[in-house]
Amino acid sequence: MLISDSYTDAKWEHRRIAEKCMSGSPSAVFAYDKAADLYRLYVYYHGYGEDGSLHVNTFDGHNWSGDRLIGAKYLYGSPSAVVVA
Repeated sequence: MLISDSYTDAKWEHRRIAEKCMSGSPSAVFAYDKAADLYRLYVYYHGYGEDGSLHVNTFDGHNWSGDRLIGAKYLYGSPSAVVVA
């Protein structure tokens, strides 16, 4: 399960951002989204039970996009995200 903790207005907010469980460790990268003209946090993670799936969830500074499956069979271990300019 993917959890976000943030501190705003003198209080901590604890929020579940992915309903599904995951295997391994997530990987995050901060990158510019030209289409939306803003920066987003991209969090990639391996699906539950070593099923080989790759998921992404993005944050635009206000809202999380929700879980999206982007690869279905071939991931083993934890993903590693990078930005290439």
